[in-house]
Amino acid sequence: MTGADAAPGRPGRLGSRVWKGLAGLAGALALVALGFGLVARGHADLRPWHQVVPQGEPAAAELDAGMNLATWLAREDAVLRDARTRVEAALRGDEGPSSRYAPGAPVNPGGYERDWNRTFELAAASPKGLVLLLHGMTDGPYSLRTLGARLHAEGFHVLALRLQGHGTTPAALLDARWEDWAAASRLGMRHLRAVGGGNLPLVVVGYSTGAALAVQHHLAALDDPALPRADRLVLLSPLLGLTRGAGFAPLVSALDRVPGFEKAAWLDVLPEYNPFKYNSFPVNGGWQSHRLVRAVADGLARAKRTGTIDRLPPILTFHSVLDTTVRSDAVVRMLYGALPANGSELVMYDVNRWNAFTPLFRPGQLDSVRRLFTAGPRAYTLRVVSNRDPGTRDAVEISVAPGAEARARRELGLAFPPEVFSLSHTAIPFPCSDPLYGIAPRTDEDFGVRLGTLALRGERHALQVPMEQLARLNCNPFFDDLAERTVAWVAGAGRRAGP
Repeated sequence: MTGADAAPGRPGRLGSRVWKGLAGLAGALALVALGFGLVARGHADLRPWHQVVPQGEPAAAELDAGMNLATWLAREDAVLRDARTRVEAALRGDEGPSSRYAPGAPVNPGGYERDWNRTFELAAASPKGLVLLLHGMTDGPYSLRTLGARLHAEGFHVLALRLQGHGTTPAALLDARWEDWAAASRLGMRHLRAVGGGNLPLVVVGYSTGAALAVQHHLAALDDPALPRADRLVLLSPLLGLTRGAGFAPLVSALDRVPGFEKAAWLDVLPEYNPFKYNSFPVNGGWQSHRLVRAVADGLARAKRTGTIDRLPPILTFHSVLDTTVRSDAVVRMLYGALPANGSELVMYDVNRWNAFTPLFRPGQLDSVRRLFTAGPRAYTLRVVSNRDPGTRDAVEISVAPGAEARARRELGLAFPPEVFSLSHTAIPFPCSDPLYGIAPRTDEDFGVRLGTLALRGERHALQVPMEQLARLNCNPFFDDLAERTVAWVAGAGRRAGP
């Protein structure tokens, strides 16, 4: 064979290798999906609330066409009514009193004086400012009601939206899209701007997915002057970094169309005993989270590249150094590492370094705070809530100003509870007096269960719900300090930010 004969054959051989590689990759992905599907077949049986998708949730196009809050509330009422009617018609009568979907059950939110799954607005006669509250994935307005009430008591007009797909059935998240949630947040901001006549400062407070929506909105507003902007942001456990596994979601959930693999659309199928939060979690929820996180990351990269990031509003964030939902390093690196010197602050809750706990932590988990303080120059104020010393559960705040190395200490007058070794992703927005999630709950309200006081003992593998989920901390022992700092931050909106 001559050189002239060999040359034309090379692209063919190269193409063959490429196709073989792609076929191998496709086969590997198919095996991964099949593995997830086989695991999903072990889930509990799907019930009506895993199958009934409520009708009528407004999508982005309709919201952005000028929908107002009154129309939103009417649609919300119809959606919740549709969910309740269709689920109750499909019940078998074996749900028991611990299911939120059983008529008359103590945990059924329809029997409460107020259903905190719904959008709520707290009007102020002469408001100091405006606050939009955005909740997280599988959650609802209940998660921010205590902070909202505190801000309202201080004279602020507060609106807490129920994002589409929430507060009804877990199946509602099978078809949810983060773009629709973003459009709902735009509706909320338009409404508040109209309430204030364009003259009052506006702050967005977002929890988890709601925090990511708040950041994404303001990154988009850097390129679109028509979008309403807030003067400041408050982020609680912001969803800004996920494991790479979320990217496989569409591949995995595609199996749910195959007979026998209907459960492949679900990461968790669990009893629904919480009146204000889903326990079951569809694969699409993880996929929408992944897509939203990517949109935020792309927006930050674009803003840094174009120099428009200097126009972002100041951000106050509260986050736990231990968080199995969000990578804490992503909050520090991806968001705060990109922020300008605009007065932003980051509050991180350390693990409980009390002597009784330190030997129990896995290697490396005690190094997170050291890395925070030694990460190099920063343009924001870093505050870490930690033990005063290893011999006590009493907490102090250790802070470092932008561009500085010297650390200041402030006594909080608060302490880690003796049974708490760390905070969690879900703990940040709830006081420990919360009647549902608190470890020392108030008794003036009863939602049929006090999840924060559960202390179950028994044999392994007996319960449908993983013990780690039941033992996860769902309240913040430092909430009073969080609330005071948030009130001060919101009150400072509209003022010139300093370094």
